[in-house]
Amino acid sequence: MITRHDPVERVVEFVRVTAGLAATRLTIGVEAAAGDSSLVHISYTYTPISRRGVDYLTENHSEEVFRRDMARWQDSMNHWLRTGENFAGEFVTGAAALLPW
Repeated sequence: MITRHDPVERVVEFVRVTAGLAATRLTIGVEAAAGDSSLVHISYTYTPISRRGVDYLTENHSEEVFRRDMARWQDSMNHWLRTGENFAGEFVTGAAALLPW
């Protein structure tokens, strides 16, 4: 569910609940950078809502998993911005962000 959308501040926020496990808030902010590029700031806030939720978050949302997922997301977004097509291949991590604002 979108809980905040502020085009002036270039921020959008989503909240989702994984039933019986956790509530998650995702905040995305975009900042203009040099040339035609942008910086994207992504923040996740996880709140377990049960003991099973604590275990779920520990197992599925470690720093390592977060970094891997962000690299995949970046690769996917950059591919779409270059081609206008969804990415269906292997991800190559570490590419520079190409998100224009």
